[in-house]
Amino acid sequence: MNVIHKVELAPGTNVLRLPLGTEFLSVAMQRGAPTLWYRRPVFPPTLEERAVYLTGTGHEFPEDDYKFIGTMLTEDQNFVFHVFEIGQPQG
Repeated sequence: MNVIHKVELAPGTNVLRLPLGTEFLSVAMQRGAPTLWYRRPVFPPTLEERAVYLTGTGHEFPEDDYKFIGTMLTEDQNFVFHVFEIGQPQG
C-alpha cells in the first residue's frame, strides 16, 4: 500500500527524511509555496535522508549528480523554479 504526501520546499538544499521506496511525483506552487508531492509506503520499513535542491531560472548551481524532478511557475507566472534530487545522476 502507498500514500501520497507533500512537503514545502525552501530555496537551496532541502534534506528530507523519507521512507525507503519513496518516489517523487511532481512539483508545483500551492498557496504561494513551492511544493513537492511524493508517493511512499504506508508502513515504511525504515527512513533515509534524501536531498532536493530548489533553484530559480538564471541562478548558478552545481549540477553534478543532480537528477531533474520538475519545473514550476509562481502563481503570478513572474518566476520559474526548478527542482533536482541531489546525489542522483541524470539518466
